[in-house]
This record gives sequence, structure tokens and C-alpha cells, in this order.
Amino acid sequence: MRHLTKPPKVYILIEDKTALLQIDRTFVFDIAANQAKDSEFKPEVKILCPEGIYQQEVAVLKERTDFLIFKEIKDILPGLINDEEIVIIHNASRPLVPKKIYNQGIKMLLQGVDAIKQQHVVVDTLKQVDEKNIIEKTVNRDLVKAITSPEFYWVDSISGISEEFGWFYSIINGKNREFLFGELESTRVRSERDLFLIKALIDQGRLN
Repeated sequence: MRHLTKPPKVYILIEDKTALLQIDRTFVFDIAANQAKDSEFKPEVKILCPEGIYQQEVAVLKERTDFLIFKEIKDILPGLINDEEIVIIHNASRPLVPKKIYNQGIKMLLQGVDAIKQQHVVVDTLKQVDEKNIIEKTVNRDLVKAITSPEFYWVDSISGISEEFGWFYSIINGKNREFLFGELESTRVRSERDLFLIKALIDQGRLN
């Protein structure tokens, strides 16, 4: 059993400008950050923002003290794992990931897992195509899972930056990774239309 001597560190990653949409005058990325802050382990939260987006929105973001600005995400990743014990990276456009997902992921790390990612059941029809994008067959979606953030790491187990799609870091024992099942609230904001669903979930109190 591992033990924490310092709060986990959560990095809320702005990947595109959907994270800067607002619900009741609150940025989507701030809703995501507050969800993490309110979880059981009370992590420290920072916002990762691409330089291009920051420069476009500097008028509204320049007073922020919780931002880390980067040109390429791979360049900033090594600096996120200095003296932390647990590092979590989460897509800012998934603002309502329940607090229990953070709690569960951190507890799994403390129990000995080195890396964890959230996964969802696939509900879409999936097709396999050839090199010319001609459909070959329908994929059995029961055998496939969609992986999303948040992504949890026990820092002492990180061996470097991952070259594998879907993971930010590689770990010493590549097999010591697990997945936890996500919730409906983990939906991603892809356009302004999605804000209606997020607002409805907030109004229903679906934040735990």
C-alpha cells in the first residue's frame, strides 16, 4: 500500500477553444478544474494552455495565475513530474467528470497500479477499412472500449514520455496499467450545442 505525503497534482489540459466556452459565465475548463479540486484527496490543480489559444484569448486570460503555457505538449510533459507523487492529466473539455472518478483513480494508484485511464463503452457502429478507406467489415463493439481522460500516474513508475497513442507517459512496468469505467457525466464538449447537456447535468446535481 502506497501512502501520500503531498496532494496529487492535476493538470487540466486545454486542447481546443471549446474549453473556453462558458456556462453561467464560468469557463468550461474552470468547471473541470473545480470538479478535480473538490475530490476527496484535494489535489492541487493547474491549467495547461497552448500558446496559440492563450495569445488569441489573452484579454480574458492574462490575469490567471494558475496557467502553464506551452508550445508543444510533449515539451512541457517532463517538467510536470518533478517532485510529485501522483500526476493526473485531464481534458478540459470534459468538465463534469465525477469526483468519484478522481477518488477511485487515486485509490487504485495507492493500491499499487502505476497508470490508469478512464474508459467508456462504445455505442457507435464501428467499421474496419482498408488502406483505401473501403469498408471491410463491422467491428464487434462489445470487444472495443473508448479510452478518455483523466489519466493517472504514480510518478516514481514513470519511465519517460510515451510514444504510444492514448498515453502521455510510459511506465517502467508497461503491464501495470488499468482502466476504470467512466460515467455519463464524462461527456465531452465539442460545440456550443453540447453546453445544453452539460447545463442540464449541472442543474440535476450530477457532479459527484
